[in-house]
Amino acid sequence: MRTKTACAAALAVMAVAACEKDQKTPEGTGGAAASATASVSAAAASATPTPKLTPSEVTSAVAKKLVEASVAHDAAKVAALYAPDAVLQLAGDPETHTGRAAIEKNSAERFARYKDPTMTVGRIWTSKTASVIEWVSGGTRLAGEIADTKVPEKPIGLVGAMVVTFDDAGLVKTDHSYVDIVANLGQVEPKLVPAGVKWRPLTTTLPAGTGTFESKGTPEEAKNLDTTNKVFAAADSHKADDVVAALSDDYVDEDFTMPGPMKKAEVAPMEKQFFTAFPDIKTSAKTVQFAAGDYVVTEALIEGTFKAALPASPGTPAFKPTNQPVKLHSLDVVQLKDGKIVKEWSYSNNAEFLSQIGAMKYPTRWQPTPGAQAAAALVPAATAKPQQH
Repeated sequence: MRTKTACAAALAVMAVAACEKDQKTPEGTGGAAASATASVSAAAASATPTPKLTPSEVTSAVAKKLVEASVAHDAAKVAALYAPDAVLQLAGDPETHTGRAAIEKNSAERFARYKDPTMTVGRIWTSKTASVIEWVSGGTRLAGEIADTKVPEKPIGLVGAMVVTFDDAGLVKTDHSYVDIVANLGQVEPKLVPAGVKWRPLTTTLPAGTGTFESKGTPEEAKNLDTTNKVFAAADSHKADDVVAALSDDYVDEDFTMPGPMKKAEVAPMEKQFFTAFPDIKTSAKTVQFAAGDYVVTEALIEGTFKAALPASPGTPAFKPTNQPVKLHSLDVVQLKDGKIVKEWSYSNNAEFLSQIGAMKYPTRWQPTPGAQAAAALVPAATAKPQQH
């Protein structure tokens, strides 16, 4: 439902090992009886299925291993959490990383840009088809170059999330990661960000604590999903007032491409401006959507044509129309109470929008200077890296 401007890892499923006790041959029965007893015992053991982990158990294990590997800067351990043919992509980045070797290489390159890394997992939402892991990642980016601009050593702190799917072995099959590269750039070197664009300042705290929320298919979840999709439909019909009507009076929107949270009164004007600038904008696909408790998670693709001027809004300057199409990837999590949306968290990459309208050039390769690489070598050898940030 996000129509404003717009590493994941997994864990192999643990096998349960069975230990068999030695059995004595029953007195007077001989070897045949012992053999028969052993055969029955073996058949019983093979007939007992290995307990299958739930999506919540798999995803929670993923999150734990992700933190361990990322903080340790161990690119090989990150890659081992993926299926051999896994695909990893940062939303808004045209490049994909397919297979363990490519994922390990990408991780190693990212880890080399940072020291003293931190990573904390926030909330986890799970379903039978996909899961979402929220996180806060921090550390110090080493001095180097970004887009031909020398940058100093700077601390960063970013809020992000990842949408992951798993294969039957519990390994990550697909990983769509969401983090705002504009916030990353702004925290490191503000002049890399287009004039007038604001970003989320360095963040080290979780958006709303921790917790795991599993989709259970309850009637209440079905109602929440229906309410959320009615809001999507209103947005696709450009009915800003209907969108706002679905929000509670104390509604708060935490869009992490924006410098801070927004309240209900700020939503309608921004929606209307966006609908005017992109008269054909709509949600063209919901690649992942599920309800989990009082939350609804939606990963969506939004498409439209930039045909009219986009006026200045909180965190964004005015932009002239390009008459060119844009495609925006978004991950939205809404929380509902009594049939109203009370809070929304939006994870996306504002560089995707700004690069498509020609306001900035997306930096696909960020390499530290040789001196910074030498400094990185001083970091303990067990070193790994998260998604492209």
